[in-house]
Amino acid sequence: MFAAMPTYKRNSNGISNVYCLLNMTWSAALMVLGLFACNKSYEPLNEDAFAKIADTVLADLEDRDLFSGVVAVSLRGNIVYMGAAGYADRRSNALNAVETVYPLLSITKSFTASAILLLAEDGLVSLSDPVSTFYPGAPASWSDITIGHLLSHRAGIQDCDCTGSEYALKAQKFDTYMDYVDLAAKEPLAFLPGEGFRYSNAGYGLLTLVVEQASEMSYCSFIRQNIASVLTMNGLGCGLITDNEIQGYVNDPTVDAPARRWTEGKNTPLEVLGGFGRLQSTAYELALWPHFLATGNLLTTPSIKDMFTDHGGAYGFGWRFAEKDDRGLIWHSGNDPSAGFASIVEYYPEYDLAIAVLSNDTRTIGETATLRIGDSDRTFPANGARKVINEISRAFFLNHNGSIR
Repeated sequence: MFAAMPTYKRNSNGISNVYCLLNMTWSAALMVLGLFACNKSYEPLNEDAFAKIADTVLADLEDRDLFSGVVAVSLRGNIVYMGAAGYADRRSNALNAVETVYPLLSITKSFTASAILLLAEDGLVSLSDPVSTFYPGAPASWSDITIGHLLSHRAGIQDCDCTGSEYALKAQKFDTYMDYVDLAAKEPLAFLPGEGFRYSNAGYGLLTLVVEQASEMSYCSFIRQNIASVLTMNGLGCGLITDNEIQGYVNDPTVDAPARRWTEGKNTPLEVLGGFGRLQSTAYELALWPHFLATGNLLTTPSIKDMFTDHGGAYGFGWRFAEKDDRGLIWHSGNDPSAGFASIVEYYPEYDLAIAVLSNDTRTIGETATLRIGDSDRTFPANGARKVINEISRAFFLNHNGSIR
């Protein structure tokens, strides 16, 4: 899945287990990585009971035609549940399976942020470096934008001024991730660097360029050698998922029901998305990813604190922050409504619990989901992936200490 172009090898000295070193609290004003479960004791999880509940959740949603995809749950670094529902490809009647590889979409950003922090630890970049060092074609208005601004979406860079299928069609004509960057460079900044928050795919496209120039490796080679190999994430890939492996589905209002329910999506080529959407994975690998980061298996303590600190907009470096059912939550999602793919990973640091859901069906299901972000509750339409992750998390938290009796 990866191209092999190794010229940079990370020095792993200094990596230590910081699972119990981060001792920070959640607040409405500044939400950062909370107290880890190492200082608390919980009853052992009854995995059989939890699996039965989770299986029931998936079966019910599949029977009601509300979810197609895969789910994995990790607890303290151990996979405690995996499940699959629906079809990977309805033409060939290929069923989804726990080993089915899905695009991660915007969850890729957490891997890109980790790559930048690894390079910073080794002195090859600084978060205060101006992006113009790596992108000589940057407009003059970008002269004050730093790598740190890009990581936290505080650069003011605006993506293409187009939405939905129009954006997907334009993306299909792109040859590389730099086409997104060059397009964004023609737009004015939304605000002066560091003075606001605006989510930007093009910003993480620039970070892809930084990774490649600083390491003298392709982005995919760097991720493979310095993240996937180090953490033995064998299901993590980079590149193109063919139609024979997985097909996304959309709810097309131009098609008569019931056929509209399974209209094939128009896939955006993953290879042009760079560090803002190129990676692919199994749900199993994705469910372990937050644990690997939070427990110091990859990054040093200062880097972990930087990654999981709210730098504005309830966003760290490649991760979002919220409160859900009065619990601190670290999460990210990805969504390509034109291609028909959705991804979500939620991490509850107090329990060292992660839930990953990957779906090839982006239809909203007539329900809503609510997260507390900053001082306010935000409610948005829920798709099948969001419905599943909400039901699975509730199944886990049947009582206050996170055990299933």
